[in-house]
Amino acid sequence: MNLVVSLDSYSWINACAGRIIEAPAQFQVLIVCKDYRPILYCPKLCNSAIYAQRTNDLFVIGKELGIKKMSNLGHLIDDIDLKKLATQLQLAIMFSGIKTVIYQYSNSLDVMLKNMGNLERLAYGCKIEGDIEVFELDNVVWSKKAYLQDLMVGVNSSTELPDLKHAEILVKR
Repeated sequence: MNLVVSLDSYSWINACAGRIIEAPAQFQVLIVCKDYRPILYCPKLCNSAIYAQRTNDLFVIGKELGIKKMSNLGHLIDDIDLKKLATQLQLAIMFSGIKTVIYQYSNSLDVMLKNMGNLERLAYGCKIEGDIEVFELDNVVWSKKAYLQDLMVGVNSSTELPDLKHAEILVKR
């Protein structure tokens, strides 16, 4: 079983949606923070409308991908309770038999996951150096990943849309 941990709503899609498309029943996704950044084409929406849109996007994307479980832990990006987050991650890993964690790199997450035992840890959003794991997308998987762009209504900027390359690269930690 694989766990994807993302600090924001959408970065995990670019980093590993192709892998998920190949084996959706083997993946769970945890979004750590409520994402209140303004929506690209609707910059004046209130926080509750932004969060509702992103929650809907994630529900639709998760359903489209066939992800086993997707949750938002509800931390605020500027005020993450690291002890609470560590406990939440430990419980998710223990009760779900997680063997591999794919996560959005941050120093805090890196240290936390390193201390959680014998897990394969793969990071995205960090400098690509050392051992890497490359997942090549065939045309069918690539097309499915490209379609996810249409489901990402609440993006903050066009850079959040999937990078439509035929490979996903993760750094072994």
